[in-house]
Amino acid sequence: METLKDLVALVAGGAGVIGSATVRAFLALGATVVVPSRPQQRLDDLIAAVHENERSRLLTLVASAGTTHGVDQIVKFLDEKNLKVNHVVSSLGGFWMKGQTIGQPVSEWDEVFESGSRSHFIFSSQLLPQIADTEGATYTYVTGRGGEPMFMKSVGLVGINQGAMYGLIVVAREEMKEKPVRVNEFRLGLLVTKENRELADECGRVVAGLATPKGLAVEEEFVRIAKREDLATWHRKLY
Repeated sequence: METLKDLVALVAGGAGVIGSATVRAFLALGATVVVPSRPQQRLDDLIAAVHENERSRLLTLVASAGTTHGVDQIVKFLDEKNLKVNHVVSSLGGFWMKGQTIGQPVSEWDEVFESGSRSHFIFSSQLLPQIADTEGATYTYVTGRGGEPMFMKSVGLVGINQGAMYGLIVVAREEMKEKPVRVNEFRLGLLVTKENRELADECGRVVAGLATPKGLAVEEEFVRIAKREDLATWHRKLY
């Protein structure tokens, strides 16, 4: 089912757990996929996990999607390859669980926000305008549910960071509402590890599915996954 044949997807964080599953899903749908990542080893691992007959459509580069220099490298790479991006996924940030928030050194705050909402802001500030006027284009932010209760024991900084992410997405969607591009959010409330590839692949299929004709036809731009059954519901909508 190559519904995205001849289209290009850019997946920031595409060497991570959800990101790599999204990459595999895009490839299965026929898209050419571009993945930037800082460690070459993670890119090598990603390539090795892809079906051999799909590897020619997977393009990788060593660059950080969360820095202005890295994003400049990504844009230059796309220009040199003469690639026009149709779909972008921003799956950036990590987890933090170091106890009470108040009293933490500011370096902890900086680390969480730099890898999370700040990286999403830097990446989307350049890439979202580039696809804003493209018919059928999508920009999908991958987030977590930590910002909903705002406070969970030992992970308070995650909640604050996720709250900032939600605000960024609301603003991005509002500012793009007169443009053809569709701004999605995939908000994941399940713990997904690299050991559970089946669950990761279910998530990846939903994220990539938002870029398909069926995905563009659904009314919702907000995908909230609180339990595994939510993934099954979205699979039925998208495939």
